[in-house]
Amino acid sequence: VASSWWLTRPDSVRAFDPREALEAMPGALRGGATICERVRDGLDQACQRARTVGGSVVVCGSLYLVGEVRGLLET
Repeated sequence: VASSWWLTRPDSVRAFDPREALEAMPGALRGGATICERVRDGLDQACQRARTVGGSVVVCGSLYLVGEVRGLLET
């Protein structure tokens, strides 16, 4: 369903490395995936892409990740 993916992790020592997730599911993400070290970078890139193509951004992951994204959107 998604045409683009950004993999990142929340600011937590327990967070899963997005590179490991990508390696665990080769070919599963249509359109390829971009690894972003910071959640802010991934969100900025995803929002820019959505504005360009008239799409939406869906955030999936832990409550820590969603909470960090929500905090960024509220500022």
